[in-house]
Amino acid sequence: MSNLEENNIIKIVTLPPMRVAYNIAVGAAPEDEAMAPVLDWIKSSNLLGTARFFGGNVVPLPSHLGTPYGYGMCAAIPDGVDVPSHLKEMVMPGGLYAMFESSDDIGDSWKTLMRYLSKHSKYKSDRSRLCLEEHIRNDNPDGSGSKYYLNLFEPVKVK
Repeated sequence: MSNLEENNIIKIVTLPPMRVAYNIAVGAAPEDEAMAPVLDWIKSSNLLGTARFFGGNVVPLPSHLGTPYGYGMCAAIPDGVDVPSHLKEMVMPGGLYAMFESSDDIGDSWKTLMRYLSKHSKYKSDRSRLCLEEHIRNDNPDGSGSKYYLNLFEPVKVK
C-alpha cells in the first residue's frame, strides 16, 4: 500500500488554524451533552452556515465500555464573534491530517484509519496534536441513518 490516498482509502489534507468555541462533558456517553450547548449557541447566533463542528475524546480517555470518559465538541467561529461565558475558546493549530470517512461503527473506523496509516510510506501519526471527528450535518436521515456524517482526522507528519 504505497499510495493509500490515491486509492481514496485515506486522504492527506491540511486544516487551517481555527478559532473555536468548545464545551467538554464527561460521562458514559458524553457526546450529545458536549455538543448541545455549542450547537444551540451556533444556531442562536446565526453562525450555523459557516461553522465547522469537530469533536474528540479528552481526559479522562475511554477505557472500558460503560465507564465515564471525556468528549469535547467545538465549532469554528470567525474573528470578532464573542464567545459566551458558558463556552470556552481556543485556537486549534491546524496542519497535516490523514482523513478517513467513518462508517456507523466509529471505533472500528478509527482502527481502520490507524491500520492504514501505520502502513503509509510517507506519513506517520503526530501525537502532539488532537485527533478530530468532523460532524457534518445530515439533514435527510432516512430513519435508520445518523444525524451526522463523520470524517475522522488523525494528525500526521512526514516520516
